[in-house]
Amino acid sequence: MDSIRNALTIDVEDYFQVAALAEAVRRDDWESMEYRVEANTDRLLELLDRFDTHATFFTLGWVAERSPSWCGESALPVMKSPATATAIS
Repeated sequence: MDSIRNALTIDVEDYFQVAALAEAVRRDDWESMEYRVEANTDRLLELLDRFDTHATFFTLGWVAERSPSWCGESALPVMKSPATATAIS
């Protein structure tokens, strides 16, 4: 029997950066919001590791600029381009 192969991609962004909140949270206010992305992504990486699961991570440019050493330490591939940096404004 053939096994099923799936692909998993994860957008690394914080709760206030999602498109659903674009009208409620201005981009200029992001710096003043509680920053949770590192701790939340670290927990996710632990879960993926526990279940021997791989994923591709797409990191929002703003997150990569704010936490460059964390992105490297977490071995998160950073895709930084004008499109990712300004996808939600």
